[in-house]
Parts: sequence; C-alpha cells; structure tokens
Amino acid sequence: MCEIKKPEISENQKMLANKLYKFLMQQIESVDKKTMCEFLGWEYNSSNDRKLRIILANIGKVKPLLATSDQRGYRLAKNSEDVEEVEHQWKEIDKRIQMLEERRKPLINFYEKYKA
Repeated sequence: MCEIKKPEISENQKMLANKLYKFLMQQIESVDKKTMCEFLGWEYNSSNDRKLRIILANIGKVKPLLATSDQRGYRLAKNSEDVEEVEHQWKEIDKRIQMLEERRKPLINFYEKYKA
C-alpha cells in the first residue's frame, strides 16, 4: 500500500501561523477568513483561502482553535468561559471521525477483496 504524507510546515508558514495566532489572541469575537487574509496582507480568493486553512490547521494542532458548524469564523479558547464551546468543537470532531470511519470501511473491504 502506498504511503501518503502531508508536506512539512515551512518556516514561512510557521511565521505566518505565529503572526495569525497573536492576532487571534487579541480578538474577542470569531474572525472570518476574509478578515484574516486582510490581516496577513492577502487578497481573499480561493488560493489564499487554501493557504489560510493550512495555517489554521497547524494552529489547531497546538492551540484550542474553535470553528464550529453553528458559528461563522474562528477564535481561540482562552479561559473557563470557553469550556462549553470547546466541548462542542470536540464533539463535532468526534462525529467527523465517526463519519470518516464509516466511509473507510467499504474502501478497506474493496481493497482486501482485490489486492494482489
């Protein structure tokens, strides 16, 4: 079976992630992607949207980044007032994992049936 790896985060992406993290730490309300692109000096378009999502994913690997389906934008959990929202985010992630597992099963079954 082939191995799939995501590219490592570049130094530039790390710098942008740190810059965006500091910006998000100052925000009280959720911030939409257009506003974050403008903060980074980027035009908001599909190419920059993708770059921004990569940066946000990397922030979310080390900091409690909140982006639930029932709210627009992203924000960081900062204190005990955010516990319920953190729990909501956690449950949404668990549900996505469950849905992906369900989609994975038929692929595994097919692979095992036809692998050489």
